[in-house]
Amino acid sequence: MAIVSIVAVYAIYLVIILIAAHYLGIFTAKTEYTRKELTDMKPLVDTIRGKMTMKYSISLVIIVVLVTSLSGILLAQIPHWLFQSALVTAALFLVLPPVRKYFLDRMVVSSEEMGDTAANIFVKYCRFIILGYGTGYGSGLMFYWNENREMYFLWFALNIGVATVLMVLTARSVIAER
Repeated sequence: MAIVSIVAVYAIYLVIILIAAHYLGIFTAKTEYTRKELTDMKPLVDTIRGKMTMKYSISLVIIVVLVTSLSGILLAQIPHWLFQSALVTAALFLVLPPVRKYFLDRMVVSSEEMGDTAANIFVKYCRFIILGYGTGYGSGLMFYWNENREMYFLWFALNIGVATVLMVLTARSVIAER
C-alpha cells in the first residue's frame, strides 16, 4: 500500500510542478494575459509531447527519471537531517548544469568508448536527472513526513518549498528549451 501512496503523491507532485512551470513561463513572458492563456493547458501538453517525440528518446527519459526518482525517494526515507533536507537537491541543481556544460564543450560525436556515450547521455538528459531526483525526493519526503511525523513541520515545509521551487525552475528550463 505504501508503494501506491508514493506513486500517487509522485504523480500529483509532478503534475503540480509542470503546471507551475507553465504558469511561470506565461507570467515571465508578458504583463497582460487573456483568459484563454491562463486556462488552456493544451500548449503545455503539446510542448511536452513535442519535445518527447522530437528531441528525446521516450524510453531513455523514462529510465532516467525512474532511476533518479527512486534514488530520491529512498534517500528521503533515511532518518537523518541531511537526507531529509533539500541540500542534496540544491547541490544537484547547482552542480550538474556546470558539469553538463563542461561535458558539452568537450562532447565527442562519434566514439566507441563507453565513457563518451555515458557523457553524451548525461549531457542530453541532465535536466531530467535533476527533475527526476527532485520530484522523487519531494514525494518521498511528503510520504515520510505523513507516515512518521518525526521531523518538525516547519523543517518539512521549508525543504519541500525549496525542492519545489528548484524543480519548477528545472521543469521550466526543460519546457522552454529549444
